[in-house]
Amino acid sequence: MIVERAYVRDLHRDEDEWPWTVPCVRALTADGLRFTTPVTFHVGENGSGKSTRFEPDTVSHGEGFLAAFRGKFLQRGL
Repeated sequence: MIVERAYVRDLHRDEDEWPWTVPCVRALTADGLRFTTPVTFHVGENGSGKSTRFEPDTVSHGEGFLAAFRGKFLQRGL
């Protein structure tokens, strides 16, 4: 499937309440998000292996998966 645009459906919302008051959320709801280059999304149920797919890649680059997301280095030997 090729996705060219993502947007928020026009739901009943109060634009003066969070999260609609956050500028980037407001911009996404107004204009959507257009993809001009290929993007890959990994989606699935909890426990389906999404994170497991990326663990070998992050470890091979010297960081653990969770450490990479938290901005910390994986301690060697653990």
